[in-house]
Amino acid sequence: MAGHFPFRMRSAPLFPFGFALAPPAGQVARRLVKKPLKCPGSGPPVSQLPRFLHGTDHFQQVITLKELTVPHVNIASPMGAVSFDSTSTDRFYENHAADYASLTCAADLSASYAHFLPRLPAGGRILDVGCGAGRDLKAFARQGFRCTGIDASSALCVSASNFAGVPCQVSRIEDLDYQAEFDGIWACASLLHLPRALLPKALRRLHGALIPHGFLYASLQIGTGERVIPDGRAYSYYQTGEFCEFLQSSGFNIEESWESGDTLKRASIPMWLNVIARAN
Repeated sequence: MAGHFPFRMRSAPLFPFGFALAPPAGQVARRLVKKPLKCPGSGPPVSQLPRFLHGTDHFQQVITLKELTVPHVNIASPMGAVSFDSTSTDRFYENHAADYASLTCAADLSASYAHFLPRLPAGGRILDVGCGAGRDLKAFARQGFRCTGIDASSALCVSASNFAGVPCQVSRIEDLDYQAEFDGIWACASLLHLPRALLPKALRRLHGALIPHGFLYASLQIGTGERVIPDGRAYSYYQTGEFCEFLQSSGFNIEESWESGDTLKRASIPMWLNVIARAN
C-alpha cells in the first residue's frame, strides 16, 4: 500500500514479453511446494519493473525480521475529525516493504484459509487485494488455485510476485475494474486502510470482480471511527453489525463472521473481525 499510481486494471490484462496472466495452477503448485517457505526480499529495483509483474523464484532472499511495533491509539472510543491521509499510509508501506514482509510472512492464517478455500472450486481464480508481501498468494498457489495480487505499493508487489510466483499489479482497491472474473476475493487487512467514505465504492468494485455467487473474505480491526497512528498509517475501524450492513448494501449475503486475536501476538493490536460473504 503505497503512493497513488495512475494505473487501472483491465479485465483481461496480458503481460509484456509474452507472459500470460498466470501460469497454470498445477505448474505453480508443483514448482513451489518443493521449496521451504522463506520470507520474501525486496526484489529488483521498482524502476525496472513493467506495469504487470510475473513472479519467479530467482530473486527470493531471506531478510532479517525487524518487527513493527507501533501501537494503535485510543481504539476503544470515538474520535473527532481526523485527517485521513491515504498518501501517508502508502508512503509507509513503500518505505518499509522489506520489514513489513519479514514481519507478516510469519503470521499463520491457516484457520482463516479453512473458512474460505473449501467454498471455492478446485483450481478456481483468487484475487488477493492488498496482497502485501505475498504470504497468502503463495499458500493459495500451492493448493492449485490460480492467483492474482494487487497492492498500492509497488515495492510490495515486487516482493509478492517474486515470493509467490504469481502475477501482481500496482492498483488500488477502489480502482478495480475486473468484471465477473474471480471465484474468490481475499481482502485480508486491506479494506481497513480505506477512508470509511470510500468503503461502499470499494465493495461494489469487489462485487463486480466476482463471478455470480463468488465469495469474499475480509478482515478488519474492531473499533470505531478513523485513526492515524504514529507511523503515519491511517485506519478505519468497524463493529461487526455495521460492516455487515455495508456488505449487504453492496450486494453481498453474509455467510459467516467471527472474531480472532492477532496472529502475531502483538498486544497493541485490536481484535480482528473476519467475514465471509457471497455475491448475490
